[in-house]
Amino acid sequence: MTFSFGDIVVNPETHSIHVAGREKRLEPKLIALLSYLAENAQQVITRQQIIEAVWPNVVVVEESVTQAIFALRNALRDDAKNPKYIETIPKKGYRFLADVTFTRLTSAEPANLAAPSRLYPLTMIAVLGLAVAAGILWLTIKQGSQYEIVNILPSTQMPGAECCMAINSRREMVFINVLGSDKNLYVKDLRSGTQQRITQDDWQKGLPLWLDDTTLIYPRCSNSECQIVRQNLHNSPQVIYTTSHYIGEITLAQGNPNLLVFNDEYETSELVSFDLRSGSHEKLRNSYPELPPYIFHPILSADASQLYFVNLNPKPVLMSLNLATKAITTLSDQFDEINSFNLDKRQQFIIAGIHNSTVGLWLLAKAQAQPKIILRASGDEKLQFPLLDPLEKTLYYQSVQLDQNIAMASSTQPADDNFPELNSTGVDSLATLSSDGQFIYFISNRTGFSEVWRYDLNTRQTKPITRMKLAAIHSILVANDGQRFSATYIEHSQPHLGIFSVHNGELLASIQAYTQPLNWSQDDRYLYAKTDVDKKPVLMRYDSQTLATTIIQANAGLAVQESADRDSLIFFDHQNNMLLERNLTSGEEQKLLAMQTKPSDQNGLWTGLMRIDSSRTSVFVIKQNKDLHQLWQYPFRGADLTPRKLLDLPTNSWVTYISPDGTKVLYDKAMPPTGSIMKINFQ
Repeated sequence: MTFSFGDIVVNPETHSIHVAGREKRLEPKLIALLSYLAENAQQVITRQQIIEAVWPNVVVVEESVTQAIFALRNALRDDAKNPKYIETIPKKGYRFLADVTFTRLTSAEPANLAAPSRLYPLTMIAVLGLAVAAGILWLTIKQGSQYEIVNILPSTQMPGAECCMAINSRREMVFINVLGSDKNLYVKDLRSGTQQRITQDDWQKGLPLWLDDTTLIYPRCSNSECQIVRQNLHNSPQVIYTTSHYIGEITLAQGNPNLLVFNDEYETSELVSFDLRSGSHEKLRNSYPELPPYIFHPILSADASQLYFVNLNPKPVLMSLNLATKAITTLSDQFDEINSFNLDKRQQFIIAGIHNSTVGLWLLAKAQAQPKIILRASGDEKLQFPLLDPLEKTLYYQSVQLDQNIAMASSTQPADDNFPELNSTGVDSLATLSSDGQFIYFISNRTGFSEVWRYDLNTRQTKPITRMKLAAIHSILVANDGQRFSATYIEHSQPHLGIFSVHNGELLASIQAYTQPLNWSQDDRYLYAKTDVDKKPVLMRYDSQTLATTIIQANAGLAVQESADRDSLIFFDHQNNMLLERNLTSGEEQKLLAMQTKPSDQNGLWTGLMRIDSSRTSVFVIKQNKDLHQLWQYPFRGADLTPRKLLDLPTNSWVTYISPDGTKVLYDKAMPPTGSIMKINFQ
């Protein structure tokens, strides 16, 4: 039999649902889950009951149920906040709300939508669900690819999150466990399943690698320095390199086990080659001056002839450097985001990132080939650190659940982060407030894509504004009249600046550009924004109807405010580290406030976020470092020019909005990530 509810018809035999007459195919486990919920409609079903029914005899974490419910809601077009079909019962489980009608076929009826075939017994559906044993939506690479998925299982199930894996020839995996502020190394025997902790200290560790079967090498950082250490599993770490800069990922090559390459990052990414025998090291840019300025995720080929890396300026481009000929080649510029990547035996690329707005693991067989999906992420899941086991048909990766909320702090009332209708279980971030103070506009991935949403502070209701299915949105800025907003977004791997309607999310104007909106003009005719040109900020003005561009000032940006009569402009001059006021008619300039851009003392300014107040007499600045998150006001006009602190902020916050009078800020509050190392078995 089939079953139906609302305008949805479900055919378990063909693993399909029909929504408003349109057919969708679902994975067997999702059909099994939907069937189980429908058979127990109106009853509260626990997570454990779901696991036992849908994944019998398989080790599955409760997080898998959460991911499967999320995927099923997407397929049914259901809203977790205002559910029509699947209701979350806090601390208990779920309840299927709809009335379900089951239809049994006669023997003369064919198996199609007009005459649906009989329903598999639940146990048979559960057997079909064994093909996928974790709560992830997946697609296999078709037509003879070596990566055809058999199943997916969790490899670690520790508190916190695990990442950054490497495997030696003895079938031992080293990885990092992140629990709160602690990051420690563990080694797990993949044959027996036993594991041991290798480190227990306050250092923040980076990606570890095996030098041999008993020796690790990895970066670690404290507040003041970073080191690269070599550590035998039975001995204390030996420091082989120290720097005051942050050390990113490190890479070794089988063909040259003494060559270590890593990123010693500061103003630009600086690749360093290190000889493990002699301890000598040099900057690769000295020998390869054509290297691009922003380099991430360096990986050496197995024979040490090629160095692969991601150039981010501004979109990610996968590139290679031939260490002998010095030739630099673009391999792929088709990704919206590259979180990390690795190589398989055939020197094909397995990339964790976003392609065509789809988050997943991708196979790139050769330069400029079309990436093929191996595994599609579900919901707010992020996939990172793909690692192919050299001895088995197995791929490991990190599945991490990111949870980021929006909170409001005020100098007149206690901080308010109690926005349950606004904050989902995924990433809600980069909020801004409308000029009338009624709406919070923010970016959320709760649909599986980046979209702009709106939260009404009076009614406590949340609604989506855009429906563009974007890979990323970086900023929102609402016009003074509240009718439009600007946003920087990524579509088809290209950055765009767009003007949208606040009513229906309609895209009113768009140009291809990577820019940060800063402020609207007083009459909303223009949008001021900061754009990087040749690695330097440029203050731009865009016509809000046509997006025609005018350069205001090179080496400027960060903050801008137009006068009420629109005759002058206050902006931040990066070259001189000061606020300037320019008369737009005569060009005459006045210096308003010299600023210090590093928080080296109590009164120093760190210009991570800045806003000129509506009266144009002071500037609000966020002072932020590891132990200091504060909002300060610095007057530059009037009798009293004494700076004053307005409010303290949580140390895990990132401020995204300051009100024109400085009484309110909106900020992102990152929650501790959770996740596991997952294991994909291939045919």
